[in-house]
Amino acid sequence: MTKKGKVEKWNLEDEVIRLRDDEGKGTQAIAKAISEKYSDVPELRSISHMSVVRFLERYDETKMEKRMDETKNPTKAMEIEFNLKMREAILDTENARQTIDSYMNKLKTEDLCSSDVQKIINSWQKVNDQYRKNLVSLREFADNRIIRPTQNIIYKKEINIRNLLLDLSRDLCTNCRNKIKEKLEEEKE
Repeated sequence: MTKKGKVEKWNLEDEVIRLRDDEGKGTQAIAKAISEKYSDVPELRSISHMSVVRFLERYDETKMEKRMDETKNPTKAMEIEFNLKMREAILDTENARQTIDSYMNKLKTEDLCSSDVQKIINSWQKVNDQYRKNLVSLREFADNRIIRPTQNIIYKKEINIRNLLLDLSRDLCTNCRNKIKEKLEEEKE
């Protein structure tokens, strides 16, 4: 059994998850919010963002493992979650693009002053910035919530299978035990 971190020890799991998922805060901001809210608790006054990171990694891994165990096709559930996030990012970018389109239509039909042209340029920059942020956000989402937890689960299961085979081989004759060890070494490479 793994050692409990500060988040679990002080039953802050729901609060940390809410701050991340509902408010979109990063680990630094979550640690700061907890430090400020629980400044009367010495252990929480100095909670590090790594405590939050470790908890969220364990949480995401556990959530992914449950999903993999519950569904016949865990990649389908991951695909649905990723597509939902993708649609949100596309919608944000589309809203910004529509703002630019409205200014561009105005530019075509009316004489615009320099402040209106400046608004068009600013809107265009915002769309580009939003687009870049959306791409980075999607990549981080895929890495942190899907790819990394899945890889960790698979790795742990592989280790468990290897250990099981090694344990079973102890009951076999020396020749058979050596064959199993050789096969495991070949698989490692």
